Amino acid sequence: MDEATADEDEWENLAQSLVERTFGNPSSNLNKFYTARNAGYHNLMGVSDYQRQQNYNERIQAYESAFRSFIAELQLSLPEEDIGGAYAAGEEYELYRDLSKLIEAAAREVFIADAYVDEKTFNLYVSKAQTNITVRILTNNVGSNVETVARMYAVGKPLEFRTSKSFHDRVVFVDDRGWVVGQSLKDAATKKPTYMIELEEPILTVLRKEHQVIWQAATVII
Repeated sequence: MDEATADEDEWENLAQSLVERTFGNPSSNLNKFYTARNAGYHNLMGVSDYQRQQNYNERIQAYESAFRSFIAELQLSLPEEDIGGAYAAGEEYELYRDLSKLIEAAAREVFIADAYVDEKTFNLYVSKAQTNITVRILTNNVGSNVETVARMYAVGKPLEFRTSKSFHDRVVFVDDRGWVVGQSLKDAATKKPTYMIELEEPILTVLRKEHQVIWQAATVII
């Protein structure tokens, strides 16, 4: 037990040093590391061997979640090959591959504004977001099946779902970046050519603010 504790202490010191060097001290990510390190039940009077094992298991899970988030944030900040552009009819997989990669790398939030959201939107795209990432979806109409799927997804995951008639464009915001898509995500590039273009400043900030205003006034579903 003492040898295992010493090994874990050594790993924690190294990991903390790497997090501090990468994200700074103080930083929100360093706070996440501290929270993971203290996962479990603790008592000044001591805990049983069983509880120590439980605490260890909880720390491992918390560390795994934290470092997945760190890696995703770093991946999103790295210079990337151009993602997006034009997609010919039938290149739905190519669009799915590019957009799902962006959503999977989200470090904080995914905001999808699409008038025609269906179950496919959840299965192909929303499900790619990590479990600790807030997903916001803005749509025009919410069918019963879509709401059912959304509520199932929202069990244990941060999902917000709203409806509004005040927007038209299909846009996807991932953290501090954004893309406009030519067709609804549920059938983009299936039968007709489409595009996905990254938004640049000042258009990015303008569209983000406009959609945030619409979001605030939208009807809350979840």
